[in-house]
Amino acid sequence: MNSKGYSVIYAYDKFISAYQMKNPYLEEYEFPTIRQFRYFYKTEYNQSERAEKQAVRIEYLKDIRPLHGTATEQALGPGSRYEIDATIADIYLVDQEYPDKIIGRPTIYMVIDVFSRMIAGFYIGFDNPSYAIAMKALTTSFRNKEEACKEFGVAISEQDWPCVGLPSAVLADRGELMSHQVSYLIESLGIRLESAPPRRGDCKGIVERSFGVLQAKFKPYSPGVVTGTRIKKHGEKDYRAEATLNIKDFTEIILYSILEHNLYKPLTKYDRDVDMPTDLPSIPIELWRWGIQNRTGQLRSVDIKSAEILLLPRKKVTISEQGVKIWGVLYTSKEIIEAGWMHRNESINRPKNLVAAYDLGNTNNIYLFPENNNNIFWVCELSVHSRQFKNMTWYYAWQLSVEIKQTLSEANYKHSPARRELANMIDEKIKAAKKRSKLASEASHKSNAARIKEIKENKGDAREKERFDTAIKPKQLKQNKAAEVIQLTPREDYSTPDYTDDLFNDDGDND
Repeated sequence: MNSKGYSVIYAYDKFISAYQMKNPYLEEYEFPTIRQFRYFYKTEYNQSERAEKQAVRIEYLKDIRPLHGTATEQALGPGSRYEIDATIADIYLVDQEYPDKIIGRPTIYMVIDVFSRMIAGFYIGFDNPSYAIAMKALTTSFRNKEEACKEFGVAISEQDWPCVGLPSAVLADRGELMSHQVSYLIESLGIRLESAPPRRGDCKGIVERSFGVLQAKFKPYSPGVVTGTRIKKHGEKDYRAEATLNIKDFTEIILYSILEHNLYKPLTKYDRDVDMPTDLPSIPIELWRWGIQNRTGQLRSVDIKSAEILLLPRKKVTISEQGVKIWGVLYTSKEIIEAGWMHRNESINRPKNLVAAYDLGNTNNIYLFPENNNNIFWVCELSVHSRQFKNMTWYYAWQLSVEIKQTLSEANYKHSPARRELANMIDEKIKAAKKRSKLASEASHKSNAARIKEIKENKGDAREKERFDTAIKPKQLKQNKAAEVIQLTPREDYSTPDYTDDLFNDDGDND
């Protein structure tokens, strides 16, 4: 009678061992039989008690216990309650630009209206489930779906997906939505948050079931689908290597699957209320339209741009003369300058305990809330002091900050010996200067007053000497002498011959 899964035979053998120790003088045939043991087990413990005792508590509450109601019973109409949850899709995707590059499995968030089973919002991407990504999916449920689908290349009309506006309540896991940030969702938009107990997916079974239904539409045909375990048998292919679809293809498949579910799928197990007409088909879009007309009316409208910012994650910031600082990154804005918070004056009174919203995908801007418990925000831009963080995601900015701190730490480690060496050198220089000064003072016999009186004259002399010593003094250029030519071969005489002696011979031998 416990959750360890022991058989009746195992329990009987344990019982006989204990019975024999208690009654060592009895013979084997005197022990209770297995038939008697089974009869005792079945008569002493009824089916309900056995089912509860022999199951893990969480599994009993989730899968075994009897159900006494339905989720639809508690929803008055469209928008009364949305359920939100995430899953990792059972398929591997490739990169859009490089199809041979396998990226991994995408994340899917779904937001479903409990009353009509309409899928009201979604997120499809590679980011991990978190508060920030859950808010993206929830924001999609507020906005016009024609514009949302157009961003992914899917053309629809407003009538095809009329889920626009704020719900009254959102049911979610205790994971990402149990962050302290959830208070902003409640305070800013007036949405009631309901959380399911830990590991109790049955409490939001509608959205849990939707993941299996949507994935069943593409899993039989798509390559790269997760099958079985990752342990390959001999000769078996790795399903990861068969990945073919990219995120754009996958998003379009999911969106068209959502449209098929919302517009055409009959809900065979939908529990209809007493006032629903018999000619009303149990199709999500028809239930939504009927509920809007006969139950709750239009959902509360909201400015999507403001809602996107109000639902962003927030963090406490500090304000100084350099601007607003968050994670070591500085921001400024026109409103901050006009408020005088950046003036370099000790008398400036800067507010404390302010928070700012930030988008994980963009470091260029943050949204400062100058007043607590107020939805007014100022758009702040990246300061020139932090221009190295421009045009990047916060994940990369955090990584960059870690690398910068590591580099600075290594530089400080190398600087420490040089700083100590410099301090020692300065100390030695000062000691030597003091010793020289003491000897010179003893030799001059001048009083301190006389020495001080000569400062102006001494400085003038030092200045003149410095000017003379540092003046440009051109050097005299040496005159170069002609180099001596050394004759390598005997010089031949190529001058004109002189015939004077032959022409005027005194001996009279002229011809």
